[in-house]
Amino acid sequence: MSSFRAIRSIIVASFGTGARGHGPGSEVFEWIGLVYGQMGRSEEAGVSLRKAVEMDPQSATGHGSLALWHESRSDFEAAEREYAIAADLNRND
Repeated sequence: MSSFRAIRSIIVASFGTGARGHGPGSEVFEWIGLVYGQMGRSEEAGVSLRKAVEMDPQSATGHGSLALWHESRSDFEAAEREYAIAADLNRND
């Protein structure tokens, strides 16, 4: 089993599936992105984090995690945009 499949299996087992019960929810992709980031697999991390935000654009934590990823890549303009979205979403909660 590939490392991605192993990680995905563990996270899906912990978080379950998405709201409709069809595959993993946005939280799963966020966690996979964070794990990839810790493994030094930046490109895969970005793909997963963007997918999480795409699945749940109202997730402040998703935007915050994506902002951290952009910051780690020295893309401060994109990081600032994502931090601003996360802050706005937190204010609205």
